[in-house]
Amino acid sequence: MLTVAKALIARSTEVGSRTLVHSAAAGPESHGHYMSECKVKEPSKFVRSKEGAVTQQRVHDELMEILENIQPGITSNI
Repeated sequence: MLTVAKALIARSTEVGSRTLVHSAAAGPESHGHYMSECKVKEPSKFVRSKEGAVTQQRVHDELMEILENIQPGITSNI
């Protein structure tokens, strides 16, 4: 089933990297904004919701803990 879903919605590495490259090359008007399909776009309703904010904070906290376990003190530079 995963193979079918992947074939239908997955992007190749080259296609998936386009927005990342575009974001790095875009001018100051794109700084701090959400980009998708090489365009500045409005983030999803979930991201802008209270639940989205809670999820973002949880992911951030978990990531900081993982990084600290790998290299103690690393997050003091963030």
